[in-house]
Amino acid sequence: MEALIPDEREAKFRALPVKAEAAIKTGDAVIFNGTVAEAATTAAGRDAFTARGVAEESATGGAADGAIKVTVRSGTFLFTNSATDPVTLDDLGSTVFAEDARTAARTSNTNTCAALGILFDVDDAGAWVTL
Repeated sequence: MEALIPDEREAKFRALPVKAEAAIKTGDAVIFNGTVAEAATTAAGRDAFTARGVAEESATGGAADGAIKVTVRSGTFLFTNSATDPVTLDDLGSTVFAEDARTAARTSNTNTCAALGILFDVDDAGAWVTL
């Protein structure tokens, strides 16, 4: 009997349903709560969201949740290191948080920041995070 090979898909891109009226810019960290996606922001309850990648294109949600989708790419990306809650080399391999759509922070700031990803490196350019 011939062995069957399952279908394979490059696990780098995915399309996520966008929250109604949410604006996402190309390159933003995109957070997802299991239902809808939006650009990472700081707000109460953001700890229920997890970053799933960076936006490949800009998108604005329609009148209803999920009316449009945005393509996000996973990988290791450079983010600005927070000025008020910076990550350091001591944090390598730890979960870091999205202070905003382009900034990595060390803590969730009392559950107001979504998990951004795993800190891969920190250098003079900023924080390299794997999403």
